Amino acid sequence: MDNKKIKRALDIYPIYEAMSLDLLFYSVIEILFLTLVKGYTDSQVALVFLITDAADLALEYVSYRIIRKIGNSAAVIIGAVMPLLAIVFITFGPHLAIVTIGNILFISSGNFRSMGCAGARNNLSLVGKKNQFTKIFSRGNIIYAGITMASTLLIPPLFMVNRYLPSALCIAAYTWGLVTAFMMPDYSERITGTGEKEKKQENGKKKGSVRLSSMMKYLLLVFCIFFCLAVTFSKNSELLMSGTLKNMFSEKTTILVFGLIVWISRLLKLVVNFFLPKILEALREKVILIGSVTLFAASMLTGISGFYLKNTVPGIIMMAVVYILMCMIWDPMRTYLRMAAVDTNSRRKQQNMLVLLNLGQSIINVFMKLTVYVILKIFSLEYVFPFFALISILEIILALRLSVKCRESIEILDTEKILTAEALDDIAVTVYDLLTEYGLERKQALSYRFLIEEKLLDKLEHGHEKEKVRIVLFDKHGEISVKLSVGGEEIDVFAIPQTTDESSSRLFGNLLGGLD
Repeated sequence: MDNKKIKRALDIYPIYEAMSLDLLFYSVIEILFLTLVKGYTDSQVALVFLITDAADLALEYVSYRIIRKIGNSAAVIIGAVMPLLAIVFITFGPHLAIVTIGNILFISSGNFRSMGCAGARNNLSLVGKKNQFTKIFSRGNIIYAGITMASTLLIPPLFMVNRYLPSALCIAAYTWGLVTAFMMPDYSERITGTGEKEKKQENGKKKGSVRLSSMMKYLLLVFCIFFCLAVTFSKNSELLMSGTLKNMFSEKTTILVFGLIVWISRLLKLVVNFFLPKILEALREKVILIGSVTLFAASMLTGISGFYLKNTVPGIIMMAVVYILMCMIWDPMRTYLRMAAVDTNSRRKQQNMLVLLNLGQSIINVFMKLTVYVILKIFSLEYVFPFFALISILEIILALRLSVKCRESIEILDTEKILTAEALDDIAVTVYDLLTEYGLERKQALSYRFLIEEKLLDKLEHGHEKEKVRIVLFDKHGEISVKLSVGGEEIDVFAIPQTTDESSSRLFGNLLGGLD
């Protein structure tokens, strides 16, 4: 394997990641473009977002099957083509339907684009630098924040000169993004093949099955609700701010002030991302509760400013402050989740996990956008924020429950295999890999492996063939252990000493890794 090519792919990944987060340049003036250039009303904009998410949900399974068939490398290329087509449709689409198709193309590309994250993690493993994933992921966030910070200064004036200049820059950027997609393949696929080939090598699993630990289920629910609520809040907050500014000032002043607010938010995002590894190290799972409380406070304050401080300078300031706070908390939450989602050696598990996250967000997104659309058809825009506050209360309750579970015994991995003579070695190797990955010396882990093989062989000889072998990796107050059971009967527990900071980092990164 050519390490220089792998290094080049890893150097390119942060750029691709930065371009995967949004439609660069266009996203700064998206609401202004749809309302001022296309002439859509608030309810029409909400309808575009609703149809987009409904279509994305309907296409989830299709994209999942395509990714499993073609693998990470090809998925990344498709994920670069779709945004390029999307911005062309949005910019030049003469009807609402064409603009909606453009939005669907971009949102649906999310599953494909997210495979770049899995590919980067696998490439790091090939060069023995898996523990540097947080660093290169943060670098992508920093590049994105830097680009958007600069674009919020440049794009509003360009938008005033020509309403289509931001879109032209976006088209140029995603043309370059397509070029970079060809330069960052998942090199592990050249060793073991693509997802379908890898799947055939795995033993005792149902087609496309996904098993989640109880901790994983809570985390998925909390994160999916937060992401959907945060995105919907941001879009509607921008609508409310731009509408209020248009009522108070001229069109030129509206564009400049709105651009300034977005620029400040991106500047502070950039600052947060410079310190992101230290923030995650210090806060760990507390970032979940902080994000949930921030979302509740933002919804309440924006609602208050919309109802009681409408068309006033204090109202605009309040809306701007809470909008900026939401932008600051987004990246720590997102990075925390992505780190854990791909921290497994199986590409099938990585693909399942990333697609499952997108599926959960799509389901909740449809509910959120449908509710917002109904509210806008009956009431005014201000009334959506009390609804956001109510959902935020549910999010806080789930986050508190999650915090309690985090202080208890945490299941990091829960997987099952079928005990057969052919699978015996595979089961022993799985436990061996877990022991070494979490800090046990290889010599000691190897002795455990031979011991496990003996005990499993004994089970086979005593009529336990084709029974389920359950392997659970869990953490209790900092001590990591592996529990092995056959047919519901526990046969061994191994404690893994935590001797290095890297082991703790792996535990933190794998908090969400209970996937099979």
